[in-house]
Amino acid sequence: MWFHRAQASLAQLALCSLLVALAQTGTSVPTYQWKDGETGELLTCSMCQPGTSLAKHCTPSSPTQCQPCPQNHYTQYWNYLAKCRYCNVFCGDSERVQHECNATHNRVCQCQAGYHRGSHFCVPHKECGPGHRVSQEGTAESDTECAPCPPGTFSDRLSLEKHCRPHANCSSLGLETNVPGTPHHDTLCTRCLGHYNLQEVNAECDEAVQDFLVHQKLGPRRIRRLQQSLNGQDKVGREAEPNRRLRHSVAQLRATHPDKPLLPTLLPILRRAGLGHLEEELRIRFLQHPDRLV
Repeated sequence: MWFHRAQASLAQLALCSLLVALAQTGTSVPTYQWKDGETGELLTCSMCQPGTSLAKHCTPSSPTQCQPCPQNHYTQYWNYLAKCRYCNVFCGDSERVQHECNATHNRVCQCQAGYHRGSHFCVPHKECGPGHRVSQEGTAESDTECAPCPPGTFSDRLSLEKHCRPHANCSSLGLETNVPGTPHHDTLCTRCLGHYNLQEVNAECDEAVQDFLVHQKLGPRRIRRLQQSLNGQDKVGREAEPNRRLRHSVAQLRATHPDKPLLPTLLPILRRAGLGHLEEELRIRFLQHPDRLV
């Protein structure tokens, strides 16, 4: 009992000190109208400062009496509330406490690192897709912003990287460019251009042939026709990208004939698929004698 009386006395003393300070600075204290229950007189009472609530209305002979907010309760503004408000904000699984509950403010939550505020919940920052980089990192209040990779660089996966990777320089590696780089993939280098051996299996050169083929800009119909000619079952799934399905089909062809070079098997298949122009490109690119019959 003594403790609560002491708290009330301290709150009353603090209010009086505040009123004096405000009077000295010329700042007015917020007030409210109250009809005295005994005299029926309409009184102008001073409000209670933030962090306190009303203990007793003013009377013709005494000022407003205020009391401090108990633990886990607050008042943020000048008021004449009978009770302080309960701190009713609780942080969720993807949130952290930014400001703990105190006498003048409710608890404030902020999204954890890697999340931002959505409509109602904290949601993960999006990753930038292939061909893009992070131009503006996500914050607790905003999502990641992405921008295209600058010329000469690429990103081939979802990422939160701020910089795209530079394309490989084939000549500096003593190699030749097989597939030029794009914003979505690196430059692919090889030592097999004009040096493909039709008699022996060379995994590096077969990989170069496969890379060149799957990076050609073929429409969906041509890719379907080629896959039918390859006579491979599409086990990657219809939802996969056409080029990914094509890579899978060519890899299956290589696995079916592990003791044979890829190019002699592939060229007739391209011919049957009506892709004679692609057959010709592969001949010119990889064979020392392009006109040699295969």
